Amino acid sequence: MKRIIFIFALWLGLSFLLLSLDAQKFPFKLEVVTEQANIRENPDIGSTIIRQVSRGTILESTKKDGEWYLVRIKVEEDRLLLGYVHESLVVRIEHEEEEPELIEEKETVEVKEEKEEIPEEEPMEEKIQLIPPPSLISAPEKPTEKRFMLSIFGGGNFISGGDLNKGAEGFSEFYRDQLQIGGEEAKSLHLVYVFGAELSIPLSSQFFLGIGADYFRGRKESSAEQPETSPQNSYMTRPEIQALPLRIIFAYYPAPFLFLKGGVEYYFAEISYLYRFREGHYWKEWEGNANSQGFGFQAALGVEWNLTSHLSFFVEAIGRYARIRGFEGEDISSDSEGLVYTEEGTLYSFQVIGSNQKTYSQLFIRQKKPVEAWVTEAQEAQLNLSGAALSAGFRIKF
Repeated sequence: MKRIIFIFALWLGLSFLLLSLDAQKFPFKLEVVTEQANIRENPDIGSTIIRQVSRGTILESTKKDGEWYLVRIKVEEDRLLLGYVHESLVVRIEHEEEEPELIEEKETVEVKEEKEEIPEEEPMEEKIQLIPPPSLISAPEKPTEKRFMLSIFGGGNFISGGDLNKGAEGFSEFYRDQLQIGGEEAKSLHLVYVFGAELSIPLSSQFFLGIGADYFRGRKESSAEQPETSPQNSYMTRPEIQALPLRIIFAYYPAPFLFLKGGVEYYFAEISYLYRFREGHYWKEWEGNANSQGFGFQAALGVEWNLTSHLSFFVEAIGRYARIRGFEGEDISSDSEGLVYTEEGTLYSFQVIGSNQKTYSQLFIRQKKPVEAWVTEAQEAQLNLSGAALSAGFRIKF
């Protein structure tokens, strides 16, 4: 009796084993039940999306890994792509009953075709071909999922400077000639530091609308002296700018790692200058500060690398156009004799004629437009923030 029970149990176990092996041998089918399903490289929600398929697409799977089905996609005639789809996006289609002759004939034809297309030395799993429906082959790849994005970045911006640089250069050139000071000419302010943030909302999987703000700051100090005199004759210039551009911007992702963007900016800008000269024991300096506002534009090209599903690193090259006039502020002049004079007004750019009949560019805040006999070409000063920038930062996706 015990021998019979043992034989029966052994037979029953072998039967279950054979049924299990038989079930794994033949793939089962899945149907996409959501509007769009992501096929990912690994069974992880943060894994890279390798394909996207639409509702009703029939997929073929051989196994399930946790909440993920392993599916096979034919991307070329002789290339098979493996990926994972989440169980919430598909339903399993039960096998339909077919006549044994038809099933056997169908399987024979499929095996014959596979032997002709796949070399014998390739692994068995790569030999099994899945012929996807046309909707699967033609489905366009989407670069990213629809997500809000917060970008934080910093970098450097090269600007023209406009009349701010012309004023510093003209002042230094004037006193170099007047005081007979050699050395290098005054340096222009071109490089400013930039820090900013930007929040983007998705319009589609490839288009985003964003709002952002930057903070610019830069200054350049130049000085020269004549060592042969005692006390030494000298001069110094220090132009400085600060700007806060607010912007609305549109971004487009033609590929997951590449983006283009452009938009309009509104600048809150501030110009400062400090001029000083010494001739013997006498010295005098001018210190001015003026503010204005104006519009500008920017366009950018960038590349992005995903670090995790919620964080990426990006680098972008930016081009800007912004010319701002109408600066209003205050100038305070003082000298070694204790004289202090304050003048409120508009920031003007003009030319002065020196005793050697040479003209020099000047930039000062004046209560009225300069009209002195030695002054020409007086006009409201312009700050030119046009230029190029390179920045890098991190993008948080949520």
